[in-house]
Amino acid sequence: MVNSFFTSRVRSFGLLILALLALAAMPSTARAQDWVQFSGNGHWYLVTRDFFRSWEELQASAAEHGGYFATITSAEEDAFVYAYIAQFPYLLPERNGVIYGPWIGGVQDPGAAEPAGGWGWITGEPWSYTNWAPGQPDNAEGSADRLCYYKGPADALPNRRKDVGSDAASPVSGYIIEVDCIWIHHQPFPFGSVCPGVMAPGLGWTVGGTDVTLQWQVLSGDDWTDLVSGTIPLSCGGTIECDAPHAPGIMLAINPCPVITQYRVRCIASNACATIVSDEIVVTVHTADFNGDGDSGTDADIEAFFECLGGNCCETCPYSADFDVDGDIGTDADVEAFFRVLAGGNC
Repeated sequence: MVNSFFTSRVRSFGLLILALLALAAMPSTARAQDWVQFSGNGHWYLVTRDFFRSWEELQASAAEHGGYFATITSAEEDAFVYAYIAQFPYLLPERNGVIYGPWIGGVQDPGAAEPAGGWGWITGEPWSYTNWAPGQPDNAEGSADRLCYYKGPADALPNRRKDVGSDAASPVSGYIIEVDCIWIHHQPFPFGSVCPGVMAPGLGWTVGGTDVTLQWQVLSGDDWTDLVSGTIPLSCGGTIECDAPHAPGIMLAINPCPVITQYRVRCIASNACATIVSDEIVVTVHTADFNGDGDSGTDADIEAFFECLGGNCCETCPYSADFDVDGDIGTDADVEAFFRVLAGGNC
């Protein structure tokens, strides 16, 4: 019979290990929930937990979403934003009666009189509503030129303000993004390579807002041309086919132009108050012009292909040894795909 005391200790130790592993697995960055809209100005807000990055790094992340650190310019907006973040206690961690909440978009001009001089919003909006905590700002760190939600020992709620430093060692728990019209989940991921004439998925841009419409485009010559449901000609002599030009994610098939192997695609998102343009995506179409010299299917292309298979791809080669675009480089399938294209077929 196994000693019950020993069994219980083993069980307790195992639960402790599992708890520690779960804690270690928790990300330092986590989105609290979906975007919320404030009726007072029509703007959208998203709060995100993020430790160990500087104010500048996090502001750049906010910009990638199409926004900026929230600028709280009225008591009504403050009440709305605080009610939003208060749903997530981990964004308001309390230590010895003090809470450092998320960053917002208040900044102090370099060289301004300390501690209260030169404060403003990053958007340039009037600095009229401040809601400082008692005794704040105090420039306690000697370089406290940014703003966060805060609760001091004498405050009832952590909806006041404190000046803090902008480096990654700051105790601030996250940041609040504000966007005027359209918010971005992420930019389109790199598309990579496709085979000529083969419909291939992979382009996607996730945006949101009120009544947002999307339009995918291709660069044809010097002009951006709207894609349609179906096939359109390219100015260089090829064609491009799209399945859903107004959808967040699309599929494309490109019959390439002579010599040209790379094509640029982007998406435009718009609504009543804004228009934003996605990052451009380069799509490479595999042809038998492996060395990129404009002559397709020559002995030089074959030599360049096998050189690349051996790990020595030429500087002008537009392709890799993963010719069939399946993620496995330099396989028999890549060789077969190259010779299919060389013979005029699809990879």
